Amino acid sequence: MADVKHTPRHWQLLEVGDKSPRLCPADKHGCSILTVVEEGGITFAAVYSNDDARLISAAPDLLEALIAAEQALEHAGSHLHADRCREVIAKATGAAA
Repeated sequence: MADVKHTPRHWQLLEVGDKSPRLCPADKHGCSILTVVEEGGITFAAVYSNDDARLISAAPDLLEALIAAEQALEHAGSHLHADRCREVIAKATGAAA
């Protein structure tokens, strides 16, 4: 298994903002993994850790692979593992498990 360097699990989503609340990823202690950066007159969110940025960037591919794995596990009769895949897919998509 790869040497994992990103913020350890369990990430959570915090609702932030007064006028138009948005979801912000945070670590298990409630500390945001994002910061606000201004560069060249443009303000944007940036990830503190390059390892977290790579993980976030890979998220769509990871979700696609997990959906395929869930289907294969279900077809193979590995219902416990397929159920876990469905839980994580629901977390990623905001759907009910």
